[in-house]
This record gives sequence, C-alpha cells and structure tokens, in this order.
Amino acid sequence: MTNPCFHAKPLHLELYVYQEKENTGQLEFVPFYLKFGGELNPRNRWVRLSRLIPWEEFESDYAEHFPSKTGNPAKPFRMALGALLIKEMKNLTDEELVEDIRENPYYQYLLGLESYQDEAPFEASSLVHFRKRISKDMLCEINEKIVKRMMEIESKDSDGQDGNASASCGRDGDA
Repeated sequence: MTNPCFHAKPLHLELYVYQEKENTGQLEFVPFYLKFGGELNPRNRWVRLSRLIPWEEFESDYAEHFPSKTGNPAKPFRMALGALLIKEMKNLTDEELVEDIRENPYYQYLLGLESYQDEAPFEASSLVHFRKRISKDMLCEINEKIVKRMMEIESKDSDGQDGNASASCGRDGDA
C-alpha cells in the first residue's frame, strides 16, 4: 500500500547553459514598467543598492559555471545575486523569498527584470544552484566593491572628504 501523502519523484539531472546578454550593464531606472501605473522611487533602498553593485564585473566569473553550450538557459547573474542578497537582508526562507519577489516590484527591479510580473521568475529550488555558483570569495569581493562605491559617493556628498576606507572580509593578508 502506498502512502498518498508521499510520492517519491525520480532524480533528474539537468544541464544548464549560460547565455550572457549583449548589454549586461545596469538597467536604467526609467524603463521599468509597472502594469498598474506609477513609477519606482529612485531613493528606495533596493533601487539604490542596484546602482552600487558592479554586476558586469562578475558576470564572466558566474558564466564560467556553465561550460556546456546545450541545456536549459540559466538565470542571469544579476537575478541570482539579487535573490541571495534579498534573502539574507530580509532573513527569508527560500519559499518566502520567491513569493516576496513575485509580490514586490522593487525586488524585481533589483533582479534585473524589465517590468513587473505577477509570477515568480524562478522556483525556490533554484536558490540551491545560486548558492553553489556564487562563492563566498565572490560575495566578499562584491561586498568590498559595494562598500568602496558607497564611500566614494559619501565622500563626494561631504564636500571632498577622503573616501579611502576599505572593507575587509577577513581573508588572509587582511589586517
């Protein structure tokens, strides 16, 4: 007799191929389309964060995880990193994250979507793959670059103060 509450699915291994977009640069703020009208607030923390992250600098490192030229297209680096950032900053489970992304246009903007969509851009199980492909070293390097950009902006805003502070992830060689 089989248990109707438990149904084991066969394990399927899938190949993924990574296809870089022609323009991996930052999405401009203006073209993000909201189906229900209105505009995103450029001062929103997720919009500001999206401008601080050097997406294009890490795109090729991420693409190296996809040596195959066949298989299902993988999600873009911006979507993978953006999802992991939101998850950590909001302390969400994988399932909660996917649902929150579906509901929040600011999260969708951070992930690089061109317009609001009322469906999740990926399943919760995709986060396992995102975490495998974005190493702790890469996250540390991204964090350092974000902090550096923040310091540069703050130094410009505070009338020329020196912005030579640095972020450290505690790697070997850091004081």
